[in-house]
Amino acid sequence: MIELLGDSDVHMDAEQVLVEIGVPVVPLLIKFLADADADARVRSDAVGVLRKIRPAPAEVVPLLIKLLGDADMLVRAAAAGMLYDIGSAAAEAFPALAKLLDDADKHVRVMAAAALLNIDEVAASAIPAVINLFRGDADKVCP
Repeated sequence: MIELLGDSDVHMDAEQVLVEIGVPVVPLLIKFLADADADARVRSDAVGVLRKIRPAPAEVVPLLIKLLGDADMLVRAAAAGMLYDIGSAAAEAFPALAKLLDDADKHVRVMAAAALLNIDEVAASAIPAVINLFRGDADKVCP
């Protein structure tokens, strides 16, 4: 069923079914996302399904941190977006998110910045880097 996320004819239906199944499908999504050889678009869509299911942070934050280092920008951006949703319960992702402020892809940088700012007090130290990012000084974002 997860692979059907990559089929443009049934993508939305597959997503809806997975979301309706809910928490019982989370372990399968986690296993699928751990496969770096799976199609990147499908993996980013699988993160989107996880975002809608909203599993316990402890269940997904370690995987999301790993996905922040993925070779594909869609997967990195999706992981940062879900960490944004999780907020302060994703504080352990702070160092990995901070590294993404220097990502080659602007969308990934913006998603990482948003996630950092949503991690509450821990994010305060990232504000100067975020300001530089939006000024267009991407080379000054990370030391």
